[in-house]
Amino acid sequence: QEIRAAIERPQVIQRGNRPFTLVYTGQPIPAGFHKGETIRTVVLFDRAYRQGEILTAYITSQDYKGAIIWTP
Repeated sequence: QEIRAAIERPQVIQRGNRPFTLVYTGQPIPAGFHKGETIRTVVLFDRAYRQGEILTAYITSQDYKGAIIWTP
C-alpha cells in the first residue's frame, strides 16, 4: 500500500542511476518506528517510459542525489 502511494502521489521523482529507471520518493511516514522517513521505489521502464516494473523499494531518511524530474 505504501509503495503504491509513493508511485501514485510522490513527493519527488528523480532519475535513477541506471538507464530507464526513475526513483519515486513517497511522503514522509507520519508515525511509528520510521516516523519522518520516506519510502523510495525504483522503477525500470521500457524505452518509451510507457510501462514499468518495480525493481526495489526501501525506507530511508537519506536524500537521493539523482536529477529531479518532477515535484508537486
